[in-house]
Amino acid sequence: MNNIYDATNDPEGILKKRKPGTDLETAILDAGYDGYLNREFMGGAIVVLNKDRVDVDYLGTRSEAQEKVGPITAPNQEIRNSGIKKSNTPAIIDFRQTRDGFESGLLKGDESLFLIKNKKEMAEKFPSYDMRMGRAFFSNETEKDEFVEWYKSQNITG
Repeated sequence: MNNIYDATNDPEGILKKRKPGTDLETAILDAGYDGYLNREFMGGAIVVLNKDRVDVDYLGTRSEAQEKVGPITAPNQEIRNSGIKKSNTPAIIDFRQTRDGFESGLLKGDESLFLIKNKKEMAEKFPSYDMRMGRAFFSNETEKDEFVEWYKSQNITG
């Protein structure tokens, strides 16, 4: 597999330079790539955007794959592994405002699993909720605030 852009490190600045309103996938295709690598999504994922069939080789579990291809880490993995936290606030309730709503930090696996397990309840309680690139998203601030309170009331420990 080649012609895949490293969206996590953004070496060419494609994501930083994209026009307002242009989504990630369009910007990457416009730059001539067939897909992108997201190193932070559940240990790493490649998204192929072209219509061609892609043959892949199964490398085994994460540890087996690391033995074959070397360390599989996200740019901030060293910080996470050292026990130094960038923020004491869980990503799932730490939102920032975007041009079209409110976006959480990059979710950890357990946070993503919580949202998946509660998908039906989420859809009923929070109609503006969406999952975008491993982040929770709300187009409605009131729903975002209600979600944060609801999530805290679930007594989830991390």
